[in-house]
Amino acid sequence: KGTQTTSNESKKIFIEKSNALNNAISGNTQPTSQSLKTPVSAGITPSRSIKNVISYVTSIIDKIHGDGNLPGCSASLNNTMSARGKFSSYYRTIDINVNNNNHPELTAIHEIGHYLDYHGLTKEPGEIRMTDSLNLPKAKALLDAMKNTTTIKEGAKFYSYDNDYQSYYLRDREIFARAYAQYIATKSGDALLMKQLKESQNDKISKYMQWPDSEFRDILKAMDDLLEGNGWLKRK
Repeated sequence: KGTQTTSNESKKIFIEKSNALNNAISGNTQPTSQSLKTPVSAGITPSRSIKNVISYVTSIIDKIHGDGNLPGCSASLNNTMSARGKFSSYYRTIDINVNNNNHPELTAIHEIGHYLDYHGLTKEPGEIRMTDSLNLPKAKALLDAMKNTTTIKEGAKFYSYDNDYQSYYLRDREIFARAYAQYIATKSGDALLMKQLKESQNDKISKYMQWPDSEFRDILKAMDDLLEGNGWLKRK
């Protein structure tokens, strides 16, 4: 009985992912912006083991925004690390752990957010993160919109039992990557990404990692402003 249940659940997940992938490829999602410049997918080279996840999410991202002339980035499966995902700015690599990770696609977008933050959303790509720059007014507006929320303030209190994790949670670049993942899910309306987002929003532990829909509206607009100001998208 337990084996049959597991088999049915796996089949259901497979069908959901297949349907969502078909929607993304066929253009059934309805982003409210036009992607400009180079497709994000052109700069990310996935290994065979993680290609399905990366190709899935970049096909969605490409419909929402493009990027500039960025250095290449590789993506690999890494089930030996403790984290769900990791981005190395020095090696320009993205690692995704799919073990005990119900949201590999949302994780991949989070790590792509780090890549874009570090190498693309500044006036000197690769030299300073957008989230560390004081010279980009639209970046500051986005940071203010993300940080001045009940979610972040309550999350800081919730994680106060662990100073190291609280510090990690409150880093500007981590807040940005979480917002970027939610931005892509929300803008695309993709069924699989929205399912993963809702699960995170409703989880007692991880709910502080994402914002409620009502609180995210101002963040979404500020993210639009930043990407549009960078010439990466045009609002429809």
